[in-house]
Amino acid sequence: MFIFSSFQIAVDANNACKLTCNDANCDVCSAADTCTTCASGYELDTNNACVARTCNDANCDLCSAADTCTTCASGYELEANNACKLTCNDANCDTCSAVGTCTTCASGYGGEN
Repeated sequence: MFIFSSFQIAVDANNACKLTCNDANCDVCSAADTCTTCASGYELDTNNACVARTCNDANCDLCSAADTCTTCASGYELEANNACKLTCNDANCDTCSAVGTCTTCASGYGGEN
């Protein structure tokens, strides 16, 4: 790393120089204190700082957008629509109210819940 006036310059994996950002959650900055692209799971606030992205789904640990979950909390699984649903632990169950308590069976399956 080299220091030029108030800027710190780092060399990346391609041996290209890049500005070192003061914000640990910033991937790209235009000045040491001005982030332009945040790391995954973070978004820019009004001060160009990276803050943890707020997910609309309370069962989501990491989202790429407020309504697009990429990693669900423990006990939940990611659905095709990028929402989290409770893990049922029953391959023949579509939805459950608790682990082991099926409320809707998969197509072709039925019985008492």
